[in-house]
Amino acid sequence: MRHHGHFLARVVLLVAFSAGGSTRCGANRADSAGSCRGHFGGRRPPPADRLAFQAGSPDHLALLAPLVKFHKATSDIIYVYTAILDKNRIFFVLGTDYSYRVNGDVEVPDPIMTPHDTLDPTLRRALERHEVAVDEEPVKEAVRSYMSAYAPFYDRQGRFVGVIGVDMWVRDFDARVSAIRRAGIGAFAAVAILSVLAGFVVFRLSRTASRARRRDRIVQARLADAKRQAEVQAQRAEAASRAKSDFLAMMSHEIRTPMNGVLGFANLLLETPLNVEQREFVQTVRRSGDSLLTIIDDVLDYSKIEAGRMTIEQIDFDLRAVCDEVCAILQSAVAERGLTMTVAFDGSLPAIIRGDPVRIRQILLNLASNAVKFTERGAVRIEAARSAGEQIKISVTDSGIGITAEQMERLFKRFTQADSSTTRRYGGTGLGLAISKTLVELMGGAIGAQSDPGSGSTFWITLPLIAGAASRGDSTAASSMGAERFMETKPFIEVPVLTAAVTEPSATSAAPSAIPARHAAAARVLLVEDNFVNQRVAVYMLAKLGHPVDVAKHGARRSRCCKKRATSWS
Repeated sequence: MRHHGHFLARVVLLVAFSAGGSTRCGANRADSAGSCRGHFGGRRPPPADRLAFQAGSPDHLALLAPLVKFHKATSDIIYVYTAILDKNRIFFVLGTDYSYRVNGDVEVPDPIMTPHDTLDPTLRRALERHEVAVDEEPVKEAVRSYMSAYAPFYDRQGRFVGVIGVDMWVRDFDARVSAIRRAGIGAFAAVAILSVLAGFVVFRLSRTASRARRRDRIVQARLADAKRQAEVQAQRAEAASRAKSDFLAMMSHEIRTPMNGVLGFANLLLETPLNVEQREFVQTVRRSGDSLLTIIDDVLDYSKIEAGRMTIEQIDFDLRAVCDEVCAILQSAVAERGLTMTVAFDGSLPAIIRGDPVRIRQILLNLASNAVKFTERGAVRIEAARSAGEQIKISVTDSGIGITAEQMERLFKRFTQADSSTTRRYGGTGLGLAISKTLVELMGGAIGAQSDPGSGSTFWITLPLIAGAASRGDSTAASSMGAERFMETKPFIEVPVLTAAVTEPSATSAAPSAIPARHAAAARVLLVEDNFVNQRVAVYMLAKLGHPVDVAKHGARRSRCCKKRATSWS
């Protein structure tokens, strides 16, 4: 309907433009047409019976001609007419229905200056405001429905005269309204169905999301509870691990103390006159004690590593001396198995380097003892050389049983050996290589192995090469140590028999007369040891070396002994 209104507005403007010339020219025919208020000089127009005789006159038809021409241009127009407002009353002046009618129009034509007393707000607004106006809704009558539109027109002086009106036949209005109504109802139904479906989907999604959120909250609560339980279990496990490590460290120390006494007295016993059978028994005791002490040392180191209490020193030391010490320690085992052990030292290495000699000795002793243990015949070689970059590489090579590739994968794991039969045959805990690996990594190095089954193995470590302060300017001394040396295996050498080397255990010092004459000038030693067995071992060994010994069980006793000696010397 808004579409019809815009169209009618354009139509009446065209009609007004087309008829304007006629109406303005019509001033010369004012007497005959009587169609403008200006023709009456502002006076009230003549009555209708006076104007009736003018209908059909040449002037009347001339004024109707442009309106009729426009009327004939389209079949949708019912009437084209003019209207004026006089003393607040509306009059119809001209109408095309006088000379032209559309099919179906049977209404009687209105005479000239017919008053229009029916309420028509659109027409009155156009006349009062001198503006274009269009009906907002169709006018429904018994025989037809139409819409009206109005446009103002003026005389030659630009004065407002009246409006030109157009009535357009809305023949299919009801059908269109019905179609629009049906389309609207269908659209509303579709929207309603879609809304119901969308609401149902949203409801299902909302319900699913609510369930998912509820499940998520339950899962989160369970995860939080599991996390708390895991943290509690982890704390308990850490506490148990610390307790275990502390227990192992304490027990290893407690076992090591009497073990040192056993080994010490075994060594001392070997230095006394024994027959062949007795010597064999004592040597067996010593070997078993050494094996047990090695296991104890491994367990103690392992417990320290687990507890995070393993420390590394950085001091100056002689690496070659460390290698020689390892060879000296293993000398008896090498001789017993009929092997040879050699040490090769690169002449370009500094004589003194910086590191932890105790831990390096421990690592080399573990690698070299394994090499000796797993070598039936042949040789074991320890080699120290400069590696790529500022590193030193120490390798231990043997001609033993070798290791397969599968065994190599688990070689440095804790409590494992290359083969289960190895433990039964050679003994050991499987901790030595794992501890060595940890120590090497703590020193900033690496450890590895190469082996061919049946052809021997090579274990190597690399460590940062840091020259010690004593060797940084002494290249001559370093180069003089480049030659390879062989550690010869020598037969057991008996030592003098110890008789009355020390006084009774209750005495606080060894009798000077018990010291061999060749050691009479040796220094006196103050021994502080609370374990009685270890006191006896240490006293016998120091006496063997020719040192007079004073024994103190604790620090306070030591202080009294020192004061007593100082008083006697003064």
